[in-house]
Amino acid sequence: MSEPSVKGSIFAGVIEDLLRLRDSGRIPREKLEARLTPTELELIENKIYPGTWYPMESYARVTDLLCEMQSSDRREYFRGRGAANAKRLIEGGLYSQLDFLERWDASTGTRAQADLSARLDAYIRSLRLVTTLSKSIYSTGDWRVERDPDRPGRVRIEILDAAAYSEGMRLAIEGFLNECVRAVRQRELHLYVSQRIAPDHIRIHMTESLADFMRQ
Repeated sequence: MSEPSVKGSIFAGVIEDLLRLRDSGRIPREKLEARLTPTELELIENKIYPGTWYPMESYARVTDLLCEMQSSDRREYFRGRGAANAKRLIEGGLYSQLDFLERWDASTGTRAQADLSARLDAYIRSLRLVTTLSKSIYSTGDWRVERDPDRPGRVRIEILDAAAYSEGMRLAIEGFLNECVRAVRQRELHLYVSQRIAPDHIRIHMTESLADFMRQ
């Protein structure tokens, strides 16, 4: 695997969406040929296998085309794609790293049983389990979870070696993480936001402290 790649477990849904648009006539064949490379045109005609690696550049190009065809709000479209990926993986039990979601509240301790520092450390350990999933999905990117030095009581995720991550992928990661939170807390919220610090560096931080989050 010489180029940045993504697993078929998330690429398959993208190809299925593209095929639905093509087969319904919403994307003419001529447009596909104009916007996609021969590699991608071949991919949409073949079965995508969950455990196989596919070019990250192709994934980004196809999702950009889908966004253009399906939404006028790029930010919410990609967040929604990330959330849908997380929900599908959680419900399908495809990745063991997400098993901890059923135990998240217990692992971070109750408000009466643990002080903020201990809960923050437990939260970091749990979040690291989620970020290890990145190695199962992306062939590139160095994910690090740490206390946020700029925001007391919060953690942040640093993704280094992230030049191959498109802006759509960055937003989808936000959606993925926030869907993991919703799976635990059973309510709508946007706990994580991201920004690109440098071409190869993405930072994701919490919008509220862990203490405030656990109070709700």
